[in-house]
Amino acid sequence: MLSNGACEPLRLCLGAGTRPLEGYVNCDLYPHAGIDCAFDLMAPWPFKDHSVSEIYASHVLEHLPKYDAFFREAWRVLEDGGRCRIRVPEGNSRSAWSDPSHLRPWYPESFGFLQPDYVATTHNLQFEDCPTPFEITRCGVVVARWVLDILRWRWLYYLVQPWLHRIPDAFHELIVDIRALKSEKSLRDYHTRRTFNAIYVCYFAWEHDWNHQITGPNTGGYVMLDVGHKGKVVGAA
Repeated sequence: MLSNGACEPLRLCLGAGTRPLEGYVNCDLYPHAGIDCAFDLMAPWPFKDHSVSEIYASHVLEHLPKYDAFFREAWRVLEDGGRCRIRVPEGNSRSAWSDPSHLRPWYPESFGFLQPDYVATTHNLQFEDCPTPFEITRCGVVVARWVLDILRWRWLYYLVQPWLHRIPDAFHELIVDIRALKSEKSLRDYHTRRTFNAIYVCYFAWEHDWNHQITGPNTGGYVMLDVGHKGKVVGAA
């Protein structure tokens, strides 16, 4: 049991900063009010193997020089099938580079190296011995408010959608859900469900953007709407 009373399996909020989440072990590089555990994400994390069921990392990955160290430690501490949600600026948005501490852009394809079939698909031997396989269960692309008026019309959606990734600032951020594959059964199940290195990408909008409101509710997580299904509420970020 940690000092904040949390018991295994743990739920980690990494890079919590000044917005710690209730029900999580809130972690950051810098000690601060509400931070339960301060440590460097590129060094070994102070948690046991297989002791974590869920990780939430919002706008952290783009600041890390050693992104591979992050995924290696995340895989180590997660239980088999444990889930990790990552939020980063989308690579073509201004926010990807507006912060001078951001080190690289991230796109949906950037996470492909985590999956077991990456080398077979890309022939990139750099990741041949990657010992920390994940499954990308979903990659949500959050579209900008100005794009919504186009995507509300079904015929325009199918006409414009293939070209959106070429338009600067059409997307705001990525919300990527990955699942740790730590057993032979998990790996077998993955190969029965997936074809090559497929990544399921879907488009989302914040509810306040969809409803033409100025700001969203200050709840620590916004409801997302599936743009491709006429504003169907599908989850929370």
